[in-house]
Amino acid sequence: MEIIEERFSESTVVRLRGDVDLQSFPALKEVLNRILSEECRRVVVNLQGVILISSTGIGALVGFKRDLEQAGGALALASLSPICVRVLDLLRLDDIFDIYESEQDALAAFDSV
Repeated sequence: MEIIEERFSESTVVRLRGDVDLQSFPALKEVLNRILSEECRRVVVNLQGVILISSTGIGALVGFKRDLEQAGGALALASLSPICVRVLDLLRLDDIFDIYESEQDALAAFDSV
């Protein structure tokens, strides 16, 4: 899995590409924990390049959402790949995440709050 991070004034965008699974979990967890420790409270995770997402990958996103919200922040998912749409729908998690068509839409939603 490839992780690309981009910082904006008050937000961070994390772009994931490849397989989000048990093998890639440690790297993803490290990035998400660092974002929390740096007190970035508005995070967009772009899932456009995700080819496979396992229960471990979903668990990482759910846990990060919980931790970020407990710290007063917000998580948005953007540009979901077809497999991510299917998995979130099957698990009925599409209702717990704020999901946007694009990074720009997600960032704009943060700005409107």
